[in-house]
Amino acid sequence: MVSALSLAVTFLGEAEAFAQGNIGTVRAIAQVTVNTKQALAIASGQSQN
Repeated sequence: MVSALSLAVTFLGEAEAFAQGNIGTVRAIAQVTVNTKQALAIASGQSQN
């Protein structure tokens, strides 16, 4: 029981560290997606704010 709990805590800690380490990448991808949608809207003559 203790070993299962410690494994779960370790896993959660690693998952949190992984998420924090990659949050910049996630934000960058999201920004590129937004920029791409805006560029496509401008190119097609539609204004999206």
